[in-house]
Amino acid sequence: MAGIPVDVAKKMQRENLSEMRKDYTRMRDMVQKRIKRMGESEFARTKTYQEHAEGFPKLKNIKPENFAKAYSELSKFLGAKRGSVTGQKEIKQKTINTWNKEGIPLNNENYFRVIDILEEMRRRKVVYGSDSATELANLTLELSDEQFDKVLDNLGLYITNLEDVRNAMVEMKDPQTGYTEVNMSEFTSKIGW
Repeated sequence: MAGIPVDVAKKMQRENLSEMRKDYTRMRDMVQKRIKRMGESEFARTKTYQEHAEGFPKLKNIKPENFAKAYSELSKFLGAKRGSVTGQKEIKQKTINTWNKEGIPLNNENYFRVIDILEEMRRRKVVYGSDSATELANLTLELSDEQFDKVLDNLGLYITNLEDVRNAMVEMKDPQTGYTEVNMSEFTSKIGW
């Protein structure tokens, strides 16, 4: 089900409002459970969850003139693949498989960092290749979330100077443990900022 357009919902509303109201409540209950489940999963950080974390309004909180639009939005969420954890898993796996076929090493470990980098690129209207985003994500896997946020804040610099970032990360790797101890001020000075 792809969802019901607003104009169709308006027509349905004129024909059988009481049935639509029951249907809205039933659909809302299903969607609220999906949103809760998504919030308890790795997909809580997705745009879909962030936009719908508060859920959909109860029937009593919808003005009659806004009902058709609310019904339409709810039906679209219910019919969207992104509207469930199962659908999100399918999208994630399909994306990983597609990128791997293109020779870009996307996997479960770096997936969300790559997505965060790509979203930040889109937000800033900066165009870099997905291979650069993937490489940067892989280089930042050992950083804490707070440190990764600093990378996102300075995304243009990191991608423009990707070779320097790569070299600095290699230099900071402990030869015995293989783990990179990252001190952000030391790191930024190593790459010349």
